[in-house]
Amino acid sequence: MIKIENKEDCCGCCACMNVCSKDCITMELDNEGFVYPKVDESLCVDCHLCEQVCPTKQENTENTPLIAMSARNNENNDRKTSSSGAIFPLFAKKIFANNGVVFSSKFNKDWNVVVSYCENEQEIQPFLKSKYVQSHIDYSFRKIKEFLDNNRQVMFVGTPCQVEGLNNYLKAIPDNLITVELICHGVPSEKVWQKYLDEVLLKNNVNKEDISEIEFRSKKNGWNNYSLEIKTREKTILSQSKYDNIYLRGFLQNYYLRPSCYDCPSKELRSRSDFTIGDFWNMDRVLKNYDDDKGTSILLVNTDKGERFINTLPFEKKELEFEKVFSCNPTIYKSSSMNEGIKEFFENIDKKNIIDNINAYLRPTIKPSLLRRIKRKIILLIRG
Repeated sequence: MIKIENKEDCCGCCACMNVCSKDCITMELDNEGFVYPKVDESLCVDCHLCEQVCPTKQENTENTPLIAMSARNNENNDRKTSSSGAIFPLFAKKIFANNGVVFSSKFNKDWNVVVSYCENEQEIQPFLKSKYVQSHIDYSFRKIKEFLDNNRQVMFVGTPCQVEGLNNYLKAIPDNLITVELICHGVPSEKVWQKYLDEVLLKNNVNKEDISEIEFRSKKNGWNNYSLEIKTREKTILSQSKYDNIYLRGFLQNYYLRPSCYDCPSKELRSRSDFTIGDFWNMDRVLKNYDDDKGTSILLVNTDKGERFINTLPFEKKELEFEKVFSCNPTIYKSSSMNEGIKEFFENIDKKNIIDNINAYLRPTIKPSLLRRIKRKIILLIRG
């Protein structure tokens, strides 16, 4: 049976829970805000399937992509309503055209993040944009298998460990499954997020049911200077850039990430995904004067099936050497580094306000100079 003796040995992908035919595994939140499997030993028959699907217990080999490129959706509105280059909605539309199903993450009514699915363009809006909280998989892998067994095409978009968990669960990867792994910085604690949200709402005298939208990566001030925004139907109660917002700063400085994220078992394309997708930060190093501050994605094509899938898709792309792409966003292969003070941070999680707790450990953030920001805006205006 699955036994988690060290927290870094579980990525929370829920593959073990999904594969258990006796339903003796449940996922329970710990005090830090991460889920871990709990086994009802009275029901367990020691089939060891749970161990066989666990990403941290596998020895999958490192891979390199077949093709590396920059990628942008040709539809400006799609880019406007996406966190990066809007490749996800482009892929989703092709799946829907084939009567397929798209699984990805969205907020639930409590503003936690859950994996769910949609079957048409009218349902896709909640699945767009980044969500910097670990998502609850629940029994999504079983639902995916059900669709696949009924000959529906399925696209699953998730973190590398979630994609690997799904592939391990399925054993043989079927032709009607497309998997997209995100270039993952690490997944933050659900408890930290909820405590932060509660404090923001309390300060503004707003209830959760009053929230109409939460956007971790608003492009209001540009893609490079994204903001966390929380809105009600009447007003925006929070709008702070990544340089000013406490929650974003703590996330970007690698606090309150899941323990397994500091040594991710599924990076280096070990998940066997068809695609890897994420932000093309620092693209000026390899694509001079190409950044229009509206969002550009890195797209890695990892399988022949993936290459066939995108052959007919219309989007703006520039093929590049993988080493150059990797140099701009090393998170493709590298795990986040663990900061000193993380243990103490979580020891204090219930002892003080979360904003004060985060702020106590943050390093100063260096903002781009005013002159540099003005210069960049002028360049972007000239480019149109």
